[in-house]
Amino acid sequence: MVHAFKINDYFYLFDVESNNLFRVDELAVSIVKGENLEKFSLQEIDEAKRELEELKNNGLLFTKSSNDLDIEKSRYFKIRFTNLKTQLRHKVAVIVKSILKATRN
Repeated sequence: MVHAFKINDYFYLFDVESNNLFRVDELAVSIVKGENLEKFSLQEIDEAKRELEELKNNGLLFTKSSNDLDIEKSRYFKIRFTNLKTQLRHKVAVIVKSILKATRN
């Protein structure tokens, strides 16, 4: 699972399974979220897709869960997973804000 988000005009992708955090451009986030790509050129889109695919092929992004349990089929785990996802977003935002604050000083 990959979270795509923006904090302080910076775009990020966070791969939950590998704990990898990438600072990316708006286009990469738009591709991951499946948003409209009309404002980008075909060349930019192709390049960004190749870069995302390279990260995926190297096991850095969109990594598979090491958990054999199919979370999506279980209502209990689906609810629990949603709660954990919300907590994770908050924690990632706090970490990224701390990093940005530290790099500005």
